Amino acid sequence: MCTEFIAPVEWQQKVIRRLMQEEFEGCEAVRAQLGTCLVKNVGTNFNAFLRLRIFYPMPATVLKRVPAGLAGFIDGSDAPIVVLLHVVDRICQVIEIYHAAGNQITELPAKWVSLGTLMKNFP
Repeated sequence: MCTEFIAPVEWQQKVIRRLMQEEFEGCEAVRAQLGTCLVKNVGTNFNAFLRLRIFYPMPATVLKRVPAGLAGFIDGSDAPIVVLLHVVDRICQVIEIYHAAGNQITELPAKWVSLGTLMKNFP
């Protein structure tokens, strides 16, 4: 666990870049914020709360506290690994990463699906 804010390491950069591809109200400001952020990993390995330090505080007018989320599967798992971006007071604060079954995450999925896309496909 890191005690200071640092530049995102490779796996964190991949997650952040994938979140930046999401389309939602306020996404441009979120992209600007995430593009230069530092992170503090409060967790173990991939099971994490990535606290964010934002240097470009262009306010993100989002409709929900969690405007973007991802889900992905690792071979042999019936439950997804979930990534949620939390925006509080119009500033990106945390990226939450967890296994939906509560298992330790030992690797991240190669492919992510937008939770927004999944939710739109439910009746």
